[in-house]
Amino acid sequence: MRYWLDNAALPALGTMAVNKIHRSDCAKVQVAILGRGAFNTVEKSRTWLNQIFGHAIVPGHTENNPASNLTDIAVQAPKEERYPHLLEPERPRVPPGPGGIPQQDDRQGGFLDGGSHRLAAGAWCAGPSGMNWMAMCDGCRPRR
Repeated sequence: MRYWLDNAALPALGTMAVNKIHRSDCAKVQVAILGRGAFNTVEKSRTWLNQIFGHAIVPGHTENNPASNLTDIAVQAPKEERYPHLLEPERPRVPPGPGGIPQQDDRQGGFLDGGSHRLAAGAWCAGPSGMNWMAMCDGCRPRR
């Protein structure tokens, strides 16, 4: 927040007194940050300005909050495409697991985890050194 104050808010607001700042001055802060294309920072700055002026009202430094409802004059951020689109033939195939055991992936309704290996009886063996992958060993029985 200190970086934002030094590099965005204070250059736009200058040395004005808190009670002399108007909504248009707070809008200048938004415009300056939007010039860099930092939509996430603009959202944070609206919150921070609102909090700063809210705290200034309590001791009587200002009568109103010029940063309230800055979202009304805000520019909408461009819609983000969060996940790339892959067609079914472009999706990577999951190779078979150790011993040729087929593994599940999200196309089959499950995800790869340790539980899918327990489906193969005798695939895992609990010995003194912990869980180990073994085909079948003497003294090991498949867990059910």
